[in-house]
Amino acid sequence: MKDTVLGVDKMVTWNGDSRFIEAETLAKKDMKYLLIKPYPVFRSFGIQGRCTTCWRAMDDEGEEVFIKDTHRDVQHGVIPEWKMLLAAQGAEGVGQMLGYEEDISLYHRRGYFRVDENFENPHRNLWNRDILHRDVSLNNVLLGKPNAPAGQRGILIDLDMAVKLGPLDRLPRASDRSGTLSYFSTTILRFATRLSYDPKKLEDPRDYHTHWEDLQSFFYLLCHICLGYSGPGEEADPYPLLLEEWNDDYDTALEAKEEFLDDEGREVYKATPYFGGIFDSLLIELYEFLERTDDEFTRTLVGLSKRLEFITKADIDEYAKTHYEEYLTIIDRAISALEAETQEVVQPAGITKVSTRRAILPQPAPTVVAHVLADIKLNSRQPEGKRKRDALDEQLTEEDNMDNIQGLVKARKVKKAKKAKSAT
Repeated sequence: MKDTVLGVDKMVTWNGDSRFIEAETLAKKDMKYLLIKPYPVFRSFGIQGRCTTCWRAMDDEGEEVFIKDTHRDVQHGVIPEWKMLLAAQGAEGVGQMLGYEEDISLYHRRGYFRVDENFENPHRNLWNRDILHRDVSLNNVLLGKPNAPAGQRGILIDLDMAVKLGPLDRLPRASDRSGTLSYFSTTILRFATRLSYDPKKLEDPRDYHTHWEDLQSFFYLLCHICLGYSGPGEEADPYPLLLEEWNDDYDTALEAKEEFLDDEGREVYKATPYFGGIFDSLLIELYEFLERTDDEFTRTLVGLSKRLEFITKADIDEYAKTHYEEYLTIIDRAISALEAETQEVVQPAGITKVSTRRAILPQPAPTVVAHVLADIKLNSRQPEGKRKRDALDEQLTEEDNMDNIQGLVKARKVKKAKKAKSAT
């Protein structure tokens, strides 16, 4: 039996203790890439799927690259990722393909994820090239190289789920098969929930996947990081029940997100101390923008669906431009506040003034607190010199939050019971 039938990949070779992958660059040059580590940095273990495997590697000039090996669906007209990457060549903030073989793509390696970078702008760059990403998730955003210029600090990768969307093309319908459940917008979750109950009931004019659904996914990604991590690579302990529910079934994820987005839910769930007040304010301002604009955009889509046979990208391009501008303005303001906070902390002066919340959200009577510089730790989890009374207040606040969370869970169970009873 042939080696390839047995699963041997002839593009992977060994030379002594070193492992290589051979592929052709876009310039038609044969290149042998040295794997920095013989085992992959990511591997999909699902029996059914694309079997994605990714490696860190190095070319013959010492430039670090990222190699992705994946299967693809050839039966349903799915556009290969390498074609999407060719269309995205030159798009700022988007992973740039160096070459490809069938089912293998090579990217410049950009590093690891950090949350104070602007990943929404690369998404806009793709949209302007008539590409909709449709899979915003933790694994698909990377940090740019050290000291990278603006526009290259955050890199968006993985166009497996992307669609080519020309100005006159019909908007893609919502789908529960595109994207990552934890970051699904409520629009996609409502569609998936209705689909599970009644596959024929797909008449809602809001059942499209547009730029707006991806912008909401960026918001949920930021929430995941700010609520779920107490530091780089450290999950919060206890881990928020909310985030576990976002990755549950469609019904649970939808109810959990709807509760998180109401006033009570936003008071219960806060960014961990590591991120500080700037990120709390950022989440609030983004939420308020999303809430306001989602209602407006829904009315727009409903109105367009009544006048047009189908809605195209050109029909919503002006709205998309406005949405990106407002969203990115909020993000840029938060980045500026972080930079200002860092500069204040490293000043040689003995006193610094801190008012992180005002840096994002205007307040009628901002509180300015003076601290001795030596006692300040930027985004510290446990500030030094805390009085016992302060510690007790924090403990009581945490207990109140746990009570509130338990109350939300209890209310959800009652709601589910009533829903099940009415269905019978």
